Amino acid sequence: MRRYSFIISLLIFVGSVLNGQKPVSLETIALFHGKNPVTISLFNQATEAKQNTRQYVEHAYSTTLRSGALQQINTARPNILRLKLPDPFNIDLDLYRVDIYSATASIQTSDGLRFQPSPENNFYRGMINGNPNSLAVVSILNDKIQILYSDESGNKRIQQTQDGSYIAFEDNNILIPNPMDCYVNDKAGSSPVLHPDNTP
Repeated sequence: MRRYSFIISLLIFVGSVLNGQKPVSLETIALFHGKNPVTISLFNQATEAKQNTRQYVEHAYSTTLRSGALQQINTARPNILRLKLPDPFNIDLDLYRVDIYSATASIQTSDGLRFQPSPENNFYRGMINGNPNSLAVVSILNDKIQILYSDESGNKRIQQTQDGSYIAFEDNNILIPNPMDCYVNDKAGSSPVLHPDNTP
């Protein structure tokens, strides 16, 4: 249930941002104007993904989180954030934090259990630095992060794989559906992540 409820939440979040792409870039530019944002190099330098990954997606890269970098975001929860992506991406994502859950958001499962969304989750949206025609969406779930950013050439993603590393790829380079269980797993006792009653 945890996997699917988070996916629903992410899809709603992404959908709301995509529908307002230009307002997102205008909001980002306004918020960053004259400011010195918290700037974090989140990942170690990326390397070409292993062969077993490249059979599903071409030109994929593998990377890992820098020690303590994600915890820094979760602790500070900055309102504006600049994420520096390493070689071979060499771009910055200018992001601002958003609350995608209403104050009364909850979900009821088919067996009658009701859960509240975790306040520990952080959601950001924004743009590629210097490109107002771009869009970026970042979701942080405890010690994991998922990044989607898009420009004139298409969608790019960075998401966690089963072994805890991260894979970076472009949607245009997907060869066949990837069977890897990315980003979220179902562990007994894990707190569920819920979809919102509404979105901004």
